[in-house]
Amino acid sequence: MKFSSILKQERQTRSMTQSQLAERLYVSNKTISNWETEKTVPDLDNLILLSKELNISLDKLLLEDPTMVDNLKLKMGLRESRVFLLFASCTNLLLFIMLVINRIPKYDFFSLPLLVTALLCNVVVVLALSIRIQETEKELHVHYSFKMKLATISIAVIVMALMILLVLITSYKKY
Repeated sequence: MKFSSILKQERQTRSMTQSQLAERLYVSNKTISNWETEKTVPDLDNLILLSKELNISLDKLLLEDPTMVDNLKLKMGLRESRVFLLFASCTNLLLFIMLVINRIPKYDFFSLPLLVTALLCNVVVVLALSIRIQETEKELHVHYSFKMKLATISIAVIVMALMILLVLITSYKKY
C-alpha cells in the first residue's frame, strides 16, 4: 500500500481533517494534501511526528511503500549536497579574496597561477553540485516560488560578475 493511501486512511479512521493533522504536525494544510496526493513526501522528522501522532509504526510508513525509502535517501543526499555547496561557495569567496590581496605587491604570498587554478576548479565543483541539486529537486518534485528563483538568478549573476572581475584582475600586470 502506498504511503499516501496509508496516511489518508489512518487520518480518516481517526476522524481528523487535513487541517487538524497539519496543525498537530506544525505544517500547512497544503503539505498534508501534497502528501496524500503523492505530489511530495515528508522528510524523516515529519515521518516520526506522523508515526507518533497517528500511532503507526515507522516500519509501516516506510516499508509498505517502496518509493519512501528511495525518496528519503534522495532528500538526505540533497541536504548533503547543499552543505557541500555552501562549503565550496565559501571556499570560492576565500580564494577570490586571496587573489585580490595577492595583487598587492607587498602581500604577494601565493603563486597567481595556483590561486587562479584553485578558484576555477572550485567553481567547477560549485557548478557540478548545483546541477546535482537541481536534478535531485526535480526528481523530488520540489518547486520554488518566484522570489526563490529570482534570488537564485541573482546569485548566479553575482558569481558571473566575480568571475569577470577575476579575469580582469589576473590580466593586468603587477606593478
